[in-house]
Amino acid sequence: MIRMKGRLSVPFTEGRSAQDAVQGVGGFLCLSFQAMGMGVQMLPGKGPTFTDPLKEPEDLQRLQPNVDVNKELDYVFKAITLTRHKIEGKVPLIGFTGAPWTLMAYMIEGGGSNTYSKAKRWLYRHPESSHMLLKMLTDVIVEYLLGQVAAGAQALQVFDSHAGILGPVEFKEFSLPYLRDIARRVKDRLKEKGQDVPMIVFAKDAHYALEELSESHYEVVGLDWTIDPRSARERTGGKVSLQGNMDPCALYAPKERISEIVKKMLEGFGRKGYIANLGHGLYPDMDPESVGAFIEAVHQHSKLAIKQA
Repeated sequence: MIRMKGRLSVPFTEGRSAQDAVQGVGGFLCLSFQAMGMGVQMLPGKGPTFTDPLKEPEDLQRLQPNVDVNKELDYVFKAITLTRHKIEGKVPLIGFTGAPWTLMAYMIEGGGSNTYSKAKRWLYRHPESSHMLLKMLTDVIVEYLLGQVAAGAQALQVFDSHAGILGPVEFKEFSLPYLRDIARRVKDRLKEKGQDVPMIVFAKDAHYALEELSESHYEVVGLDWTIDPRSARERTGGKVSLQGNMDPCALYAPKERISEIVKKMLEGFGRKGYIANLGHGLYPDMDPESVGAFIEAVHQHSKLAIKQA
């Protein structure tokens, strides 16, 4: 479970429900931007906001071509190590990052958008420059994820939150190749050191690409709430584990209703190769007690299903 784009409220960092969840750290989207030399602020409720976004291909010259991630983001890696020590092995520590296309969209739009038309304009008008930027981002992301593992992250998740803005053709050209490249390169580099960590890919609304995502070197594919679990299981053919996918807004329901929704979700996914989660991030006005009710319901219904098996 995770909160997205600066939507964090204090109770989620202090409440008991947060202590039961898998921990995620080190993945604020703006960190990759900062490492590349772009000024960005994380504004409450808005996420990454740029004062000087990229407008034309010439603006790529403003970006740092060779980023020393360990130097630029040393404070992040120290925070990950500190967190790993603080949780004392009680829960896994997951590192995460935004995907190249999602980061590119922010860099061009200057922040969130309803249409992301400025970013998509680049894809159609400047495809070569778009690929250049996506490759630059991929290079930084690979080093960033490797740094998180070295600092103590036990699993890695790549978020392509804006994947669904693209159609199937554009996704396969401007997103999927870079998602695959990230997983392949991270795994190859870790293998050289005798290491291996599971990797999760989440491409929101990219329901048309489930088959391709299941063959992209990730162990787990995250699902948003618009995908039927049984259909996803059939389409991915058992090649990967699945994660998700309760609608975050279901947390506005009473505790009893949350439990019913969780039970139905677990039944849809089945017991094998599954990680219970929301289908996207938490919102600022969500009650921490509702998050706790979700986690409790997952534990309760999972135990019952195992007993009845």
